[in-house]
Amino acid sequence: MKDYYDVGLARTERRIDFTDYIRPVCLPSRPVDDPDFLTDDLVILSGWGLDPENNNTASSKISVESIRVNSQARCNRVRNFVSLPSVFQVN
Repeated sequence: MKDYYDVGLARTERRIDFTDYIRPVCLPSRPVDDPDFLTDDLVILSGWGLDPENNNTASSKISVESIRVNSQARCNRVRNFVSLPSVFQVN
């Protein structure tokens, strides 16, 4: 099972107007069979997560980070050492 992707889709009844804060997500135009095709590339992540400075409650500010992509093998090794709370695990 591949559980490396975090994408949510929603269908709305009304049109969404894009702004500087609301943008469409860019998805590949065709399937990518190589799980390492972005290894070592820089990518930008954005979203709202838990705020460690506020008792890990949902943040009211969006975070934006530029990170370098790891290989799938490295992710698998790291995941074997990290114990995630069951709410984050995919069975």
